[in-house]
Amino acid sequence: MKHKIPSLIAGPLLAFIFSISNSWAVCESSFVNLVSDICWNCMFPLKIGGITVFGTGQPDTVDTVAAGGNTICTCTGSAGVNIPGLTVSFWEPVRIIDAVMDPWCFPSFGMEIQGITGSGQLRGTVGRSSPKRASGGYFAQVHDLHFPVWSILDLFVDVPCITEGDFDIAYMSELDATWQDDFLALLLNPEALVFGNPATQLACMADAVQSVNGLPRDELFWCMGQWGSAYPLTGHVGTSNQVLGPAAAASRLIYRLIRTAVICDHAIDPCRCMRLPIWRKSHYRLQILRPRPNTGTTIRIGEPSPLWESMQSVSGEKGSENFSFLLFRKVNCCIFYKPSVSPVP
Repeated sequence: MKHKIPSLIAGPLLAFIFSISNSWAVCESSFVNLVSDICWNCMFPLKIGGITVFGTGQPDTVDTVAAGGNTICTCTGSAGVNIPGLTVSFWEPVRIIDAVMDPWCFPSFGMEIQGITGSGQLRGTVGRSSPKRASGGYFAQVHDLHFPVWSILDLFVDVPCITEGDFDIAYMSELDATWQDDFLALLLNPEALVFGNPATQLACMADAVQSVNGLPRDELFWCMGQWGSAYPLTGHVGTSNQVLGPAAAASRLIYRLIRTAVICDHAIDPCRCMRLPIWRKSHYRLQILRPRPNTGTTIRIGEPSPLWESMQSVSGEKGSENFSFLLFRKVNCCIFYKPSVSPVP
């Protein structure tokens, strides 16, 4: 019996050690390269004092007076005194959003969590019925990874609006029953019953047209252009497109994180980041990191897929069904002068 005790301990121990692996039969995973995998040009246009310093070919939001459209801004300091500053606007990379067919797979993190579920019931589906839904389409598991690129690289530390922190796994849909089931999701978004009808979905045609060359229409918040409806806030998307589907699932997670006050909007007020119940989708963009990093441009929510999906998914290629997106959010910031105080001799 004494010789059996180590083996009883070694079995679970080895299972735990190999539960995190960077190679598997399906999941292709490699940690994101902060130099070569990120679209650094996508932080533009950069505006200082309402004047475009560095431009870009992508459409940008119109900075109203409330959002820092003026040259000078004022923010209330800790002493209750209005402090003048200079308005600055840019696009900041803050999070990585995964949309994966293989549960527990982190394509841009360099690992996969194994051994939690062996039945495969949480796997994604394309073009066929999923376990939780009668109709076909696309279903994916999603992950929210806190990834403030500039803070990790220790860049722009003097800008007060930069997201701080380190890399962290913030959300995994595999642990959330409301992501798997449309009916349970009504607990978080009961208004889905109002927008799930042909009349409201017909209005999404205007959003699809607008997102071809411009920004999506924020007033049509239940639409995601060509990608379909933003509701329900689950992983079930009404498309069999293997590139458009992951983008739609990732965008639904963004809306879900905004709805639950995890993500705040920093493009409305230059003095603070606002938490809203309804997203303003024009304030967010996605850059494809995996399966192949697209370092040339970002994707507007609802942007027609033929404009950016080419060469992203190759049928039968290992890991081609697992996507990672880098989330860029619009930031309007009031940078105010802080005088240094010399010690009194």
